[in-house]
Parts: sequence; structure tokens; C-alpha cells
Amino acid sequence: EGPSLLVNRARIVGDDRVAGNGIVHMIDRILELPDRLLGELDRRRDLSDFRLWLSRTPPVKSALDEKTGFTVFAPPGSTLSDSLTAIERRYLVHPYGQADLVQLMQAHVVPEVIYHQDLVDNPRIVSTLTGNQLALSLDPKSQMLLVNDTLVLTQDQLANNGVIHTLPGPIPPESLVFTTEKYLVGLNATRFVNLMRDNGLSDYLTVPQGDSPLTVLAPTNEAFDTYMDGLPAPGTWQLREFLLYHLLSAQYPLDTLPNGEFLASCLEPDEMAGRAQLVYATKDKQSDQGGAPSTYISFNHVTAGGQPVTFNQVTIYLLNSPLTPPTDLLQTVVRDLSYSNFLSVLYSSQLQYPIRNAKDVTYLVPSNQAFQNLDLALSYLLLAEAQDDLRTFMRSLVIQQAVYAYRLRNETELVCLHTLADTYVALAPV
Repeated sequence: EGPSLLVNRARIVGDDRVAGNGIVHMIDRILELPDRLLGELDRRRDLSDFRLWLSRTPPVKSALDEKTGFTVFAPPGSTLSDSLTAIERRYLVHPYGQADLVQLMQAHVVPEVIYHQDLVDNPRIVSTLTGNQLALSLDPKSQMLLVNDTLVLTQDQLANNGVIHTLPGPIPPESLVFTTEKYLVGLNATRFVNLMRDNGLSDYLTVPQGDSPLTVLAPTNEAFDTYMDGLPAPGTWQLREFLLYHLLSAQYPLDTLPNGEFLASCLEPDEMAGRAQLVYATKDKQSDQGGAPSTYISFNHVTAGGQPVTFNQVTIYLLNSPLTPPTDLLQTVVRDLSYSNFLSVLYSSQLQYPIRNAKDVTYLVPSNQAFQNLDLALSYLLLAEAQDDLRTFMRSLVIQQAVYAYRLRNETELVCLHTLADTYVALAPV
């Protein structure tokens, strides 16, 4: 007496009956021939997660169903799904992730049939369909199969075109590397990804995690639909600059994101003499309607929705609208009518083009009221015979380097700066 024995799925109901040329066992049903590998996987409820991923990879699925001679190492339960983040799972089921998903599933398949008994006193190195190598041997005590020194959970489930062994966890292929671009696909920022690809900027997004610190300010797909300013024309340098302005050259996860500071982008235009254009970041802790704390994040006053995603040296913020790179002097000033006199005087000096095209400078733009306070002095400067004095005056309003006020607030002494008029101005906090 002892536990019942199974032969495939038939139970032995009478055993060890001696015959003249052997032993007879009585069974309670006709033996069923093993199904194809896919059919055997379908019968295993504990392998339903693995089978679901297989169903999303037609090349691997069809091979296991139509061809002969495979060993499948299947992780049970939800271990395959659990080994991936939600963003990685969304990427793999996206059309852009199909090739990587095929690689992931092929890493669990060896193109030959290997039973545990084949490894008795014969450990082997075999290759999966992805080319990954697996070290196969037997555990000396249990005689169970070892895969890369990991003991299988079950072994030798037969199929009529191969065999199935189950492992405690998945086998990640060496070729599957998650990059910033793949994370953006998983975050549904594919329009931004496509623009980066189409404009020769995909290298910023395809380096492996951790190789280069980066913060990505990625507009969502929906954000592009409501962008009122409109995108620059395809293939233009303006579009490249537009995209580079959405990348910050350092990593800023939420806990270290500065509040009320300018951060260097990857846009380094000629107008800034190769220096980076800056993006203004704010971070404000608030409470939602339920009283739970939350953080309001914006870049150039554009809101970042949801929580940022950080992995290794990369952080991604999803924006509710694209950022518009800074415009030139005239376009910037003309937006505020309280400074319109500056433009009038600038055109009177006939210096609008030299001053507008000066590189890496700071403009000190007086208000309309400031010009009115000049009174007779302004009337004089606008005379034809005072043209040279007017030009000197306008040049004295242009500092020969980009000076940011937030940096000067930490200064304790006067800072003297050179102007285009070969004069100096003194800046200091008050």
C-alpha cells in the first residue's frame, strides 16, 4: 500500500502482476498521446501567464505548434509578468516592442529535446533560440534538472514535439535592454519618440540605462493635439532645437528637482554661443481634495502630469503641453506692451539687427515709464544729430554675457559687467 501512481493521466488501479516475461499494471483509462507543446502548456493552469505572453509572439507560437524538437523552460504563475515593470509590459505589447518580446520568449526555448535523463553524468551547455547559453546538469541529491544552477520545479512534461520543464523564474535574454526610448513607448509618448527618430536625435534615447544622466520632458501624445503654437516644419533645424529643448543634460528625480531654478537643456544654439538654453522648473507641494499630499511640478509653467518615472540615471516627466524654446529679443519684448517704447527707440537707433543678433548677452529693457522719466534727455537722443549718442545709450543696455538674476541673488558684493558700449554696469541684490 502507498500513494497512487499515475501513468501520464491514467491511474494505476492494479499493480505488480507478474507475467512470464515481465510485470503488468492495470490502468483506469486509455493512455492519451501527448499534445503539441502549445496544447500541453494550455492544460497547465500554473503556466497561463507564460502562455499568454507566447500568444503575443506569433513567430514563437507558430514554431512551437508546427515544428518539432523543442525544450521549453516555462516560469509558473505570474513570475514572468512580475519580473517586468508596468511600463516595460506596456512597451512589450506595443508594436514597437514586438521584436524584444520575441527575443524574451525565445530565450525560454532550446531547439532540441532534452530530458533530465539525458544529463546523467553528462552536463551540457545549450543555446536558446536567442543564442543565450544555458548550463544544464543534474542535482546530485534529487536528480532534478539544474538550469544555470537553478533547480527546476517540474521536469519532463512530454509533448509530441518536445518537452516542458518549469523554472522558478524567467530567463531574461542578454539582448533585451530597456532604454529611455522604450520607456517612453511604454508611457504612451510615441509621437515624441517618432519626432526624435525622424530628426536624427534617437541616440539621446537609445543609450542603455545608466550610461548617460538625462531628464526627459516628454509631451504626451494628447499634448501635441492641443499645442496651439504648432510644430516647426519637418526636417528643419527649428524642429531639432524644439526637441532638444525637451531634454535636460542632468538627471533630476522628483526628490532632487530644484524649485524656482533654471536647468540646463541639451539645446545649445548659436545664439547662445554654444551655452545651454535653460528651462525654469518649479515644484510646489499641495494637497488634493482628499487631503493627501501631492506635488505640483511645472517646467516653463507647463504642468507635468502624474508621477515622474526614474530608472538608473534617467528621469522622465510627462508634460501636458510641449515647451516652446525661447524666442529672440524683439519677439520676447513685443509680448509685453509696457515695454513697447524700448522697441521704438531701438528701431530709431537702427541697431535692431546688430543687437537682435548679438550672442550670449543680457538685455536690460527699460519700461515705458522709465523712458518717460528721461523727459528732455529722450527728446535729445531721438534727434538726428544725436544718433551716435542714442546708439551708445542702446548698446549700454546690452551686457556681453548671459546673466541670470537668480544666480546673482546669492552674491554679497557688486558684480561689474561689461556692455556693448564698452561701459560697465553694477549688479547686486538689494
